[in-house]
Amino acid sequence: ACSRASKWRLALHVLASQTSRSLPPDVISCSAAITACERGQQWARALDVFASMPACDIVPNAVSYNATISACGRGNQWAIALALLDQLHRAAGAEPDVVSYNAAVNACGRSHHWQATLELLAKMRDMAVLADAVSFGAAADSCVRASQWTHALNLLQVLKSALLQ
Repeated sequence: ACSRASKWRLALHVLASQTSRSLPPDVISCSAAITACERGQQWARALDVFASMPACDIVPNAVSYNATISACGRGNQWAIALALLDQLHRAAGAEPDVVSYNAAVNACGRSHHWQATLELLAKMRDMAVLADAVSFGAAADSCVRASQWTHALNLLQVLKSALLQ
């Protein structure tokens, strides 16, 4: 509930109370707190929660990674978002999906790194992760913001072709 209402302070308080009581936090409560921080534009706090998970013997899952990548994207921390995506590739028991890549594409796009958005689309193809309209739209938007009209039009053409198949 805290994550839906962007009540990041309350979410962090609930998480801290779980730790201080004999009710240990789990991957779900940590992911919810990260999401609340992301929605409250508190990328550093989201990253702190994510980084604290292993110390509590909590293994981050794809949801935890995706929420943290999104939080970093909202904070224009594209390099950290890409590092988290790379870490997710190496994580045991979790692997990046279209949501992971879309969060990273958005992070790069918001920070005006249009080349990185194109590289991520190529990596999705290489990793057999099916790009969707969000993937192409975010990358095209990034290209438009950088006045890379040819790239943006090419992406839209690829999306149109994919939708017709």
